[in-house]
Amino acid sequence: MLLLALAAPARAQAGPEHYLGVISKIDVVGRQIELRTIEASGRSRRLGFRDASPTEILVAGRPGTIGDLQVGEEVSVTYVPTRGPHRATRLEVG
Repeated sequence: MLLLALAAPARAQAGPEHYLGVISKIDVVGRQIELRTIEASGRSRRLGFRDASPTEILVAGRPGTIGDLQVGEEVSVTYVPTRGPHRATRLEVG
């Protein structure tokens, strides 16, 4: 009797994704932010991100911290998708 074991294909590592939105909530202690956008359909979409070390934060082109962010600011986020809040690798304001 001959048995063949087939290895499951390795899961492709998802590359970083990008999101542009307006800060709707900031949790400085929990190091999390929530962004909101309005889609073409008119529906509001919200995504949560966590500031996972080392996250590069730029405010007006200069290094910053999550404490420098303000609700209502437009932010560009580069992130790794995860369950729950996504892991931000870069946040850029202005």
